[in-house]
Amino acid sequence: MKKIPDKDITKLHELERILGYYFTDISHLYQALMHKSYLNEMPELEFSDNERL
Repeated sequence: MKKIPDKDITKLHELERILGYYFTDISHLYQALMHKSYLNEMPELEFSDNERL
């Protein structure tokens, strides 16, 4: 399973609260917000960018 950094999980839960929508799998939200350029700077993250969606 891909690990989302704790600091990002907190922000994702806050975004869910603001949107009023709660994801069954929060990694889908994380990937939807993941830009290719960010992944180039953070190669240790094991996620695909949002262009894959």
